[in-house]
Amino acid sequence: MSSANAAVPQQQPPQPPQQQSWFSSFSGIIRTAVIAYLIINIFRQKPAPPASPDSPASSDPANPSRPAAPDLKSFTHLWPLGIQSHLSVYLSESDKINVAINSAPVWTESPLTFGDMTEKSKEISIPVTTNLANNGSFYAHVFLSREEDIKKANRDSIIHFTKLLTRYAPKRKDIKLKKLVGGSVEEKDVDQEVESEPVSVQPWVSYWWSNLTISVVPQVDALPTTLPPAVFPHFRSSTDGKHYLPFFYANDFWMMGEQLNPINDTLKSLDLTLRFQPLSSWQFQLYVQMDESFKAQSQMMGANDVDQFKSMLIETNPILLGITLIVSLLHSVFDFLAFKNG
Repeated sequence: MSSANAAVPQQQPPQPPQQQSWFSSFSGIIRTAVIAYLIINIFRQKPAPPASPDSPASSDPANPSRPAAPDLKSFTHLWPLGIQSHLSVYLSESDKINVAINSAPVWTESPLTFGDMTEKSKEISIPVTTNLANNGSFYAHVFLSREEDIKKANRDSIIHFTKLLTRYAPKRKDIKLKKLVGGSVEEKDVDQEVESEPVSVQPWVSYWWSNLTISVVPQVDALPTTLPPAVFPHFRSSTDGKHYLPFFYANDFWMMGEQLNPINDTLKSLDLTLRFQPLSSWQFQLYVQMDESFKAQSQMMGANDVDQFKSMLIETNPILLGITLIVSLLHSVFDFLAFKNG
């Protein structure tokens, strides 16, 4: 009997599949994001020509763009490194520049050495007016000038942008949560979200993001006469059409939907953090290229997915993120080669 038992091989119970490690899950997310980014860039439109007088960048009367000369191969910089510049920020309910600069600036930094990468910041409080509480618009007019008095600056010695600070979006649905502990008798057995209003088309209301990041790119490299589409809207040429002015814009890359707060008449004031953040050329191009890709992805995937990816970039250790990205890229290459040779 013992020999018969020994002849029967013992069957091993099936082993449960091992759970995916956090590294595999994380690398999968990164790999998906990288592939989506590459696909978007593959189908990206061809490089755009330099700004013309009818382009958005040239609509600023302080910085009109001029068409390039027919035989021009590249633009050279007009502002050399080391010069003194002056930052002025005006806030107004009007989008008119002439109206805004008649008031006192809310922030000035002077002098600033052009090319110094030191960041500056200031926190201010803005009173909520009746117009602002009722979906009114509110603008920032930002100037960087080689002249301390911006009214004395010529078109090649000043750069400017106007930024709408109030953000408009459909009104969020008010959600009421039923309590299981401490609620009324009727509520004790209810564990669900109940909408306070019937589902309908939500009206558009104004929201506030308490941050304005002012970015300038103090680069001195020559620019080609054809520019990537993401860089094109920020281009400003000089009055002679042979030089370019520094890239100067409001950087909203890190804005996420959960950070927007509705503006209404219950608020007495709004907080705003003003930041002056110089960027290197590669940082600027990375920001605008990724921002363009995220906008395209938000139309396909939804803004929430893009916000989650931004949160991951903020919360993840940069070294770990870089290593994971490299490993994921190598893993994708090896998978491709194995599939090709298989």
